[in-house]
Amino acid sequence: MPYHPDLDGICSRIPGLRSLLIEIDPTRPGLRRSIRPGQLAWYSAACAAWAAVYVGTRGHPLPFRITAGVGVISLVIVGSYFRRRAGFRKGLREVRRVMLDATLCPSCTHSLEGLPRQDDGCVVCPECGCAWRPSSAGTEAFTSHPPVA
Repeated sequence: MPYHPDLDGICSRIPGLRSLLIEIDPTRPGLRRSIRPGQLAWYSAACAAWAAVYVGTRGHPLPFRITAGVGVISLVIVGSYFRRRAGFRKGLREVRRVMLDATLCPSCTHSLEGLPRQDDGCVVCPECGCAWRPSSAGTEAFTSHPPVA
């Protein structure tokens, strides 16, 4: 994670934020976790699908077998992309929850403490204009609404 004085100060005040940011940082492969059980299951299923296509197309011409194999490999690559993207979004939701629990705006890190709620229940950040509303579950977690221009 690059050095940024404000971010370092925020991370030092919010427990667990730095580890969450490092976990979802795509530029730091050495700091990622090892293969998770879900990933292992995904790769096992992909290998099984490729083997099934290979065995199932033994009697077909070679161009068909190659096309079927390339199709399976393409599906595995696209599926891996969407699985990784879903994990990244989950990590961002967790970062947003941690920052809002610390009453900071996840968009600009401005303090939301003591700001009045609007008629619709939103707290509007005075710095960036993003609106955050407590969830309907009654917890202090917020959901975001884009700023109104």
